[in-house]
Amino acid sequence: MRPLGDSDGAALLREKLIAKLTTTDRFQVVDSPDRADAEIVGRGEMTKGERAAVFRGMAVGRTVYDTVLVVRLMDKQKNVLWAYDSAEDSKDEGAVKSLLKAIDKESKSKPKRPK
Repeated sequence: MRPLGDSDGAALLREKLIAKLTTTDRFQVVDSPDRADAEIVGRGEMTKGERAAVFRGMAVGRTVYDTVLVVRLMDKQKNVLWAYDSAEDSKDEGAVKSLLKAIDKESKSKPKRPK
């Protein structure tokens, strides 16, 4: 997987995405695009912010992290096989769950070959 940009948190998002992909037992992450059947490309950003609230008359603040992830799975011919935009993820599934769901849907829609 290529770097997801050079913005804050991009390297951490890349590592988290790799970790989640490898724990599914459905993907093998390789160290070189030449060895890959498909490649995830895109951008990611993680920003740190503060959220404040009033609780029982007292102001309470906490640190929060906002993540933006926009990625595509592309085959060797540069065809887009799947795309994900965290801003459009209304169910907050996450990229890996979205990818697995798309793969399962695709495999169910293909007719089975006779044995």
